[in-house]
Amino acid sequence: ESIENDHDIYINLFGELQIYTFRGVLRESDLKSPKISRLLTYLLLSQKPTVTSFEIVHDIWPEELEGTDDPGKNTKYLIYRFRQAFSPLSDEQLILSSPFGYQLNPELHITTDFQRFDELCIAATKATSVVNRVGLLEKAVTLYHGKLLSSAEGEHWLVHPANRYHLAYIGIVNELLRQLMSFKAYDLIYQYAATALTIAPENTKAYYWLILSYQKQNMSDLAAGELNAAKQKLSEEDYQNLLR
Repeated sequence: ESIENDHDIYINLFGELQIYTFRGVLRESDLKSPKISRLLTYLLLSQKPTVTSFEIVHDIWPEELEGTDDPGKNTKYLIYRFRQAFSPLSDEQLILSSPFGYQLNPELHITTDFQRFDELCIAATKATSVVNRVGLLEKAVTLYHGKLLSSAEGEHWLVHPANRYHLAYIGIVNELLRQLMSFKAYDLIYQYAATALTIAPENTKAYYWLILSYQKQNMSDLAAGELNAAKQKLSEEDYQNLLR
C-alpha cells in the first residue's frame, strides 16, 4: 500500500529478501546470487550515506582481501548484475556509484520492513489507548517473518542486527499476547502464539500464554499437548521456568 509510483520501493528483509516496485516484485531467488542479496542488505543496514568497495569486502568477505590489488572489482560486477535484474522493475537505479563508493538512490522513496517495524514499536510504546497499542503491536508482529536475510543467518557481519530484531520481536509478541489475554481474545492468542513459536521456538512466554488460554477455556487436553511440545523444544531450564 506504500507504493504509488515508480519512485516508491518497499523492501522486505525479515526472512527472505523481496523488493517491491510499482511494476512488480524481485525476490532473492531471482537474483541467482547470494552475494548480491548480502551486498544489498549491507547497504540497507548501513548508517553511512556512502560505502566504499573496500568496506563492503572487508566487512562481508574479508577473506577476499588476501592476494588481490583490486578488492572492489568483484563488488563492481555484483552491482552490475543487480542492476540488470532490477532494471525491468524500474527506470531508476536502486544503487548508485560515485568516486566515493556506493549508495542507495536518494531520489527514490525506499521503505524497509525493519524500519517500519521500528516505527510501529516506538508508536506502540507511546500509545495512550490499550486498543491502539494492541493494533500497533499486531502490525509490527505481522511484519516479522524470520531473522534479517535468514539465508545469511550466523554470518559475522549480520549477527548483531539480526539478533537485535529477533529479540525485539519476541518482546513485542509477548506483550501482544499479554494484552490479548486481558481481552480474553483466545482465538487471536492461538493465532499469534502459534506463528511466534514457528519463528522463535525458544520463546517460553509464547508457550505460557498459549497454554494459559487453553486452560481458561477448559481445554485441558490441548494445554497438556502444548506443554509436552514445549518440553521437547525448550531447554531444561526454560521448561522449568515455564512450569513455574
